[in-house]
Amino acid sequence: MKKKNSILIITFLALLINCSSKKESNSELVKGVWILESTTNNLYVDDTTSTYNNTAPIIYDFNIDNNVTINYYGVKDTIVKLKWFFKSDSILTIENLDFKIHQLKKNKLTLVGSNRTDTYWLNFKKPQKTDLKYTKDEIKNILLSDLWKNEDGDFEFFKNKSMIFRHKMNKTDSLDFLQNENWGIAEYKNYFFLYNYSDYFLGKGSWEQINQILSISPEQFRLDHNNNTFFKSIFYRNQKNANIEIHGNWKSKNSKNKNYGKYYSKRQVERGNTQLFEGEMFLKIDNDFIELRIDTLNLGKYKFQIGKDKRTILLERKYEGEFTRGSFISLADIINKNDTTLEVHFMDNQFSTGLEKPYTIIVNKVQTFEKID
Repeated sequence: MKKKNSILIITFLALLINCSSKKESNSELVKGVWILESTTNNLYVDDTTSTYNNTAPIIYDFNIDNNVTINYYGVKDTIVKLKWFFKSDSILTIENLDFKIHQLKKNKLTLVGSNRTDTYWLNFKKPQKTDLKYTKDEIKNILLSDLWKNEDGDFEFFKNKSMIFRHKMNKTDSLDFLQNENWGIAEYKNYFFLYNYSDYFLGKGSWEQINQILSISPEQFRLDHNNNTFFKSIFYRNQKNANIEIHGNWKSKNSKNKNYGKYYSKRQVERGNTQLFEGEMFLKIDNDFIELRIDTLNLGKYKFQIGKDKRTILLERKYEGEFTRGSFISLADIINKNDTTLEVHFMDNQFSTGLEKPYTIIVNKVQTFEKID
């Protein structure tokens, strides 16, 4: 009988030791910095195109004292500190939320949550060890110093946190499309990241992602790439174009025989709320501002800058509200320029009038201006 009891006790202790060591092993594996690669609804887990994966510029740091620090770089100064622990071998609890551990390896972590109306998957990866020779500010200056390109298109970083992505929407398009995304550099525990985020209030940016910077020099930089990011990983320095002079007064002719773009409501045009403008449009450009006018109606006065490619025009209008402030950014592309003509492709060709009707004026997407002074 004593022998049988001894065997039971030894077996029980062995199970306790095994369970304890497994929990400790899991704890050691989960500790440290993790990049949130994507979140996926349970319905689309098997989708191989990453179409339904949501990304965000978020880093988790599971600390040894069972605190987890969550840095969300999409919103200024958003740092959250919560408690974490293992409820069981397969359940990781963050604050009061339980997550099933689907995968836990040295560099990969997948959690499955059922604590909201749907079941969702959180996919993490560990950042890589790097030996970058630059500070955060020096990395920013390298990105700001030049034009960059990769397989997807051309990129330029601006001090106002705009990152302009120049590419073709379709291979058959003759005109380039300019896309405005927000950008920033994050430094966390000797890791450096390039991140993009959306500003929904000001209508700036559609990308939300974060990528570790693996290497950088004045000639190129490389990002840690995964299928959820919006661009390829290696960027090379691009060639700058010659300087261009656009100061002066210009006018163009708008006509319904020309393109107004696809994205407007024909019903609003029929109701008189939106007007497809026909007639002369005037452009006044000095050292700091561009002013747009049709007839006696001023469409806006914008502070502007021309990109290093000498083609991209950033039109910036400041906004200061009760709860937020910032800048509305519009983009235009210089297609052609000589002494007497200036051909411009406006990405944003719809303007508020401030009138009851029409409250929106739409001009031609491409304007051919003639110099008038």
